[in-house]
Amino acid sequence: MAWNFSDELSLSDLPSKSAFGKFSQTSQISIYNSGTQRWEDTGEAKNTVSIHSVANKPYLSIIEGVLIFTNAHTCDLGESKAIWSQNHWVINDDQPNKTAELRLYPATYKGQTQLLLRDMDDQYRRLHCGMRGYFDGIVLERE
Repeated sequence: MAWNFSDELSLSDLPSKSAFGKFSQTSQISIYNSGTQRWEDTGEAKNTVSIHSVANKPYLSIIEGVLIFTNAHTCDLGESKAIWSQNHWVINDDQPNKTAELRLYPATYKGQTQLLLRDMDDQYRRLHCGMRGYFDGIVLERE
């Protein structure tokens, strides 16, 4: 089925330029040392999510990124297709008998554009993250 969104969506329904770009967050990473039986600080990791526009399709984007967490567990977005829905991007990863949905909300807070990630029903994490990785509630700052 082919959809012609240009006839169905007004400019107010489409994402603004601030909904695209590179968003990041720096966090401390700890790794458990089984020899000393202690957590050791291994330095900082920069978690980044990039939202790329798609030519002639302002309601679509390609989102990529990798987030790094405790014990170097990761969450990987790969190169995911997202669709704009009112005020956020939606990435769907349909699986047999369930849907995994990640929402990305670009918004301005204290004059800065941020990106809030919401993992609906914790299903997206289960498919794309290591044991201690997660998406829900992550806030990234626009670079």
